[in-house]
Amino acid sequence: MERTADSARHVTMLLLRPTWTFVLIITIIGSFQVFDQVWVMTPRGGPLHSAETVVTYIYYQGIELIDISYATSIGVALFLVVFALTLIQLRVFRFRELD
Repeated sequence: MERTADSARHVTMLLLRPTWTFVLIITIIGSFQVFDQVWVMTPRGGPLHSAETVVTYIYYQGIELIDISYATSIGVALFLVVFALTLIQLRVFRFRELD
């Protein structure tokens, strides 16, 4: 009985691997794009910018300080970091077609 449950668990984990990959990628992309929660609770990043995220920093530089080129370069760097993390996750969680 234990062997059957163990093999069923391995088959279930194998079949859920594409779903896990998708959920992890979307979650990491979403975590880098947190803006509205931080901005509503602590405008301008809170005291001494303690709650500032990358996206709020991009907004502050681009809109408040009107330094569009610097904000754009930070945005491109953020894109490259997220893209690299996505490629790493796809490489780690790669799966083969089931026969």
